[in-house]
Amino acid sequence: MNGPLAYAYLAANDSVARRLRVLWRSPPYTDYVWAARPELPPELRRRLTDAFLDLDLTIPVQRRALEHEGAGGYIPADADEFGPITDILRQRGHL
Repeated sequence: MNGPLAYAYLAANDSVARRLRVLWRSPPYTDYVWAARPELPPELRRRLTDAFLDLDLTIPVQRRALEHEGAGGYIPADADEFGPITDILRQRGHL
């Protein structure tokens, strides 16, 4: 079991959570990336980026959209951030 279901299970079962111990924590990383094709016109790319970055939790309809995605907001990501993941996928023959 992983993801949101695991967290909900642990939150609802304190006796299980108390028996767990942290073995390792990953360094921070960008998760759940929205990406655009590189050939999109720069103006459209900028407008899409601004639309995501401008979402505001204090505006109810925008808060609902963010909650639906399980997000508290968005930050810009760069392809360089995914170098280690790309290297692993290449080593395993997935790219």
